Amino acid sequence: MNQTFSLTRLARLNSWFWAIKGRTYLVAAGGILILICCMLSGVLFYGKDVNLDIQRNNVVWFNFLAVAVVAIISSDVFSPVFRQESAISYLMIPASRTEKYTLGVGYCLLALLLLTVGYFSYEAIVFSIANKRLPANTTNRYISSIRYAATRTDFSLLLAMAYAFLLAMAIGLLGSFYFRRGVLARNIGVALGVLLGISFLNYGIIKLFFMDVDLSAPVLFLPASVSWSSGSVQLTTPQWLFYGAYGLILIALWLIGRIRFNELER
Repeated sequence: MNQTFSLTRLARLNSWFWAIKGRTYLVAAGGILILICCMLSGVLFYGKDVNLDIQRNNVVWFNFLAVAVVAIISSDVFSPVFRQESAISYLMIPASRTEKYTLGVGYCLLALLLLTVGYFSYEAIVFSIANKRLPANTTNRYISSIRYAATRTDFSLLLAMAYAFLLAMAIGLLGSFYFRRGVLARNIGVALGVLLGISFLNYGIIKLFFMDVDLSAPVLFLPASVSWSSGSVQLTTPQWLFYGAYGLILIALWLIGRIRFNELER
């Protein structure tokens, strides 16, 4: 098969994939819309009182929901490769590996985009209704969570959100290439196991250097607090090491995922 990239072949591949998974994704989208309505409609029951924390809560819930959606769809998008009734058809489609991989990643990004549009569009509708119910002399009004976050969110938090999405997608895609059943549950289990293992290893290594003291070192490369009877100190790592280490981890997961996908296609 010619391994060049072609939009025509990509469109043909998308038509086949949507015929296989379209109904499932539409049902899932309906369930997510119902969940969004339940999450955001609470502001309509506050009456004449303005909840000043509602935007912050909405942003937090959106981040959790977005990571969950990305993890679920990335764990499922390549499932036809391992299903007996669809694997042969998938492999026989005249499309290059790049096109097939691009389609999978594209569905993940599209799901995140549609979730963002649907979530904050419904929020705008709910806030508009809630503002109309407020007394005319009320100074505080509900504003979009995007505007709220833009004035209160620093760059490091936005970077952490983007990293969480890319990491969840990388783990989901990579797990879908190794696990044939229960992909999502196994992805979550492996990710939590690795995180806990690294955290305990990090704790043990630091404990070797600081014995007989109280130690708090939750996550690798994040600040660790060391306390003793006469005082305390906070251990930090250089910024370049922090961003470099986590950046390399993310890049490595994506490269391993692409290499594994190429192996399955051969």
